[in-house]
Amino acid sequence: MTVQSNPPSPILIYSSSSSISTSTTKTKKRARFVDENEDDRRDQIHKIHIRSDIEPPPKKTRVAEDAFEHLDASDNDLLCKGMYQTFIDTAFMERSNGQFDRYEQFLEQFQQLLSPSNSTQHSVPSTPSISRIQRWLTTLTSVVSKLDRTHSCLVNKVLSLPWMVMDDQFVAVYSRFVNGLVSARSEWIHLVVEKIVKGMHYRSVPLEVRSSILPTEVTRRLIYQRLHSLLRSILRLVPTLPSILWPILESNYPNKRENRDVHICYTTNLLKITTYCDELMEQIMKLAIDRCVKLDVEIQVEVEDWEDEDGRLESEIFGKSVNDAFDKSWADEEPEVEDGDFDDGEDGLDLDDFSSDDGQLSSDDGSQLVKAPSPESIRRVKELAAKLDGILRCIFDHLQLMSYGNSLKQPPPSSLDPSHETEESLNITSCIGATPDAQLQADRELFFELLLSTFESSILRTHRTRHTQFIIFWYASVHPTFADSLLATLVECALYAHDDSTYPIVTRVASLGYIASLISRARYIDKQTTRHVVSLLCARLEAGLVGEGNGSSYALWYSIAQAVFYIFCFRWKDLLVGEDEEVEEEDGFGTGKHVGRWLGGLKVLERVVSSHLNPLKACASTVVAQFAKVAHQTDFIYCYNILRANDRFTPGTKLPFPPPSNVQKLPPVTADPTVRQVLSESRMDSFFPFDPCRLPLTLPYLDPIYRVWEGTPGDIEENDEDEDDES
Repeated sequence: MTVQSNPPSPILIYSSSSSISTSTTKTKKRARFVDENEDDRRDQIHKIHIRSDIEPPPKKTRVAEDAFEHLDASDNDLLCKGMYQTFIDTAFMERSNGQFDRYEQFLEQFQQLLSPSNSTQHSVPSTPSISRIQRWLTTLTSVVSKLDRTHSCLVNKVLSLPWMVMDDQFVAVYSRFVNGLVSARSEWIHLVVEKIVKGMHYRSVPLEVRSSILPTEVTRRLIYQRLHSLLRSILRLVPTLPSILWPILESNYPNKRENRDVHICYTTNLLKITTYCDELMEQIMKLAIDRCVKLDVEIQVEVEDWEDEDGRLESEIFGKSVNDAFDKSWADEEPEVEDGDFDDGEDGLDLDDFSSDDGQLSSDDGSQLVKAPSPESIRRVKELAAKLDGILRCIFDHLQLMSYGNSLKQPPPSSLDPSHETEESLNITSCIGATPDAQLQADRELFFELLLSTFESSILRTHRTRHTQFIIFWYASVHPTFADSLLATLVECALYAHDDSTYPIVTRVASLGYIASLISRARYIDKQTTRHVVSLLCARLEAGLVGEGNGSSYALWYSIAQAVFYIFCFRWKDLLVGEDEEVEEEDGFGTGKHVGRWLGGLKVLERVVSSHLNPLKACASTVVAQFAKVAHQTDFIYCYNILRANDRFTPGTKLPFPPPSNVQKLPPVTADPTVRQVLSESRMDSFFPFDPCRLPLTLPYLDPIYRVWEGTPGDIEENDEDEDDES
């Protein structure tokens, strides 16, 4: 029988003398025992080193994953940290020698958080440990100085991690890594900033890198807070960051095809950056306003005139608060593009078919019926308006916060009627005129100068914007000097500009429309300011009666006349001078049905309306008709005989009001050839930039400071009499 000898124990190392007996060995030599813990650690790292290239991919990945699990087996944090550090050091060293196995295993660890939930890859790893990836990040932070351009794959994977949806501890670890990276390796600053800015979109975590193991309870609001916190910390480390940040912010602005929430999220985040990066405040504000203008010019219709069935579309599109997107989970998303069939090419939505006359009759008998807009046309235009409304609300909220230190509360989602805002919003009127400290007032003045500059360079020179100009309208109410500065800028451009290259005639005419609309609609413009501006306008009208002009000067003169007519309709009460009032002008003239005298400067209007320039024929018919009615009812001027001579009324029809017995017969209106040519070639534009805005999210800011049309004096008196009869 063969006797098998037992093998020696692997944990004992004996002395080298083979002739010494076992008993002598036990008594004269001491055995040395190897540290079992050290042996275990070496075995674990040895397992990681093992990689079989002949195994199929699923098994290979699984072996690597099992090997990494041994790194987390120890309860000793110091030992565990040392094992991670040893692995990274070894992987980097072997990579420099052309051996990439361990380095690729390291990369695979981060890839597990970047795999989409519907991945069809053949390698399906077990559920990765987020805490293990957190340890890798902690260890990697200690070697960020080694991460040069040759490690671009690793750096890209780490910077693509959806860290902002993790817990606070993971966020802190990631932030330390990024701060260390930009401090040690400046070549990665651009990529870091680009990743942060992309996270400020509505879709913070791209679909292609979403893992099924990511937590979904985090809201976008928290995500954005974390992104801003990281960006703020990088700004402190890299003083030159604004020059890198700005082009990235500009290029990442959403395309106008993307939906309302996409625009709201990104615009809000842009404006948030201005609170801690003063260097970019001007560029960001101008960018946001410029995008508003681009949307605004496409909405060349009165959106509220296009009614949909039962108002369902109105509620669906405009009935959401700006906070809806922020308070939802980051995983709860809607499509970013509105409509796959919405192909607007380079120039955006073609609104040629969406004119303001759509669906209206061209004559009273309905003989020429204009094609009514389709339901899809209505939806698209209202979606454009909803985007603009959302962006404007973001801008208003930001300006309110920066100027008053508070923000307007959101209206109820179901409330589209501004009358419901009284209980739900802050009283903006109470803020106006409040005494701020010196720093707050300095900030306000800085904002106003910025907005005024943007208004002059962009909004004023853009034809027929309908809503964006209400930004400067609202901010001019913040302080009395702002309204004066805005009017002074407009008057300077309209009346005293002599450089046609800087202020072309079209810009000067637009300025007059803004002057008329601002004085008529802004409740914060007092009567002294109104009288002063009207006197300036009337003086220019008088000068135009005696001077020789050309086509451009006549166009400007008619615009001045139309501005005076328009202001008179709204502010005629403020143009009446009381018996106890002192005015800088000559004494008022005439008395009417209302107690007081008319402002002296208005006297020239009698000569203006009966002059050879005939402004009642050149100005917009709606303005002329309303002026004639108000002027007659206030016993100021009787114009209807001139309107009949101008064919503004159908021959044979009865005048709306009979002439008063004391009316002076006006001489026939004649015009020289130049004037006749101007009158035949054009009619004045009846567009006034501060006509009522009906965007529901914007309205709460405008209602307290906006003057609505109250009707003519005769209408007001009739209403008062009806109320007395009812009582």
